[in-house]
Amino acid sequence: MSDRNEIIVLKKENEVQDVLFKKLLTSKNVLEIINTNLEDEPYSYGQKLVLNLLAGIIKPNVSYDNVLTDKIINNEISHISYTKGKVELGKLIILKGDIVEGKKLAILNSLKSESESKVWTESNYNWIIFGYTILVSLALLMLLLFLNKYRLEIFNNNNKVTFIFFNVFAIIFIQTLVIKYNSDYLYVVPLSILPIILKAFFDARLGLFTHVLTVLLLGYIVPNSFEFIYLHIIAGIVTILTVSELYKRATLFISVAQITLIYMITYFAFSIIKEGNASQINWDYFMLFAANGLLSFLSIILIYIYEKVFGLVSDVTLLELSNTNTKLLRELNEKAPGTFQHSMQVANLAEAAANEIGANSMLVKNRCIIS
Repeated sequence: MSDRNEIIVLKKENEVQDVLFKKLLTSKNVLEIINTNLEDEPYSYGQKLVLNLLAGIIKPNVSYDNVLTDKIINNEISHISYTKGKVELGKLIILKGDIVEGKKLAILNSLKSESESKVWTESNYNWIIFGYTILVSLALLMLLLFLNKYRLEIFNNNNKVTFIFFNVFAIIFIQTLVIKYNSDYLYVVPLSILPIILKAFFDARLGLFTHVLTVLLLGYIVPNSFEFIYLHIIAGIVTILTVSELYKRATLFISVAQITLIYMITYFAFSIIKEGNASQINWDYFMLFAANGLLSFLSIILIYIYEKVFGLVSDVTLLELSNTNTKLLRELNEKAPGTFQHSMQVANLAEAAANEIGANSMLVKNRCIIS
């Protein structure tokens, strides 16, 4: 039911004017006026008959125009400003060296949104996409150049190169889906899985390099890109430094706990810098970081799947191969116990030496046993 004091637009032919809704008479109002007059005035029978006939055939001369109404509504909506507040022409927003927080931050974000909306016009769209394509291609080219320069054995293996790029694109795809449907869950995606997996199959340097490039690529599509990039690069470095010997569940649990703690501390620091105090911190993000840590344990399952799909060997598989209860090693122990004991002693010495220099001890141990 419309408000009687509401102003409506009345169109008659080519003339349009604003009128109060209460000044219009509805069919109900007309009938009430006729009945009141019939009761109060001494009308003759003929007059009453005419009035009754008019009441039965009277039709409204004002009707609702759906097309005009939608046009006016759309016109009003188009004039709504999506920015908050007002900035006068020539007004200084922020000084160099000032802390970006509160109202100043809201103004800057508003100007950023307005600027981006003007850049993404139909005429500029293809050029912008072309620019993004160049930047993404450069990042992926850097990864290929790194492999060609420092990991030639991986570069020459199409299966391993495909495996690396598959993981990079999978992480980007999952993160993009989360941003598209609900950016509030931005930090629930466990990007630390990528360096964990690459370190398990290759080495820490390749894992960190690939992780940094992936985070830089995601920086184009996420909100608060600097915060996102800084947080995940720090977490990736901690991942590389702490995650080792994945076959030991306690080690992995401690490493994931440390990564989650780094996420929380870094976010806490960013929140204090932006707001100037700790009262505006969104504590829901700490729950997201905890969920991120739990999802990081999926790396164990993914490593097993990748071993079967891509035919790669991880530390977990190397541990299984070095198990003295395997059929081949038991047979060696039974038929040539002296050779078996000698191989195991050399393997243990090689494993200890590899641990001292930071090499892959499990790989060294298995090669010694096999040789």
